[in-house]
Amino acid sequence: FAVLCELKQIQLLRHDSGYSDHRTPVELSHIAAALFELSWYPLALLFLFEQLRIEQMFLGNGHVLVAATLNSIGQAYQYQNFHQQNMSHFTKALKLFRISDDKK
Repeated sequence: FAVLCELKQIQLLRHDSGYSDHRTPVELSHIAAALFELSWYPLALLFLFEQLRIEQMFLGNGHVLVAATLNSIGQAYQYQNFHQQNMSHFTKALKLFRISDDKK
């Protein structure tokens, strides 16, 4: 039920504001989290990659929120035993988190 509510929210947001609204990543994150709870990792990945695309567009590739999304993508791959993909995303996320820490 939570997934359906979140999907309706994003549908309304996209109808009103288009496909690249800056508020969309938050909604996509909620949908992915609900799918994680159901262990629907392949479907969660679709929403996470869209979240990543929009975050990179609005925030750039080096933002800490981009790192957090890359980490979530790595987790989704890890839960499916796709180790090469999860390590790739975890490595990218860690690099961004370290860069973010260095800027503080």
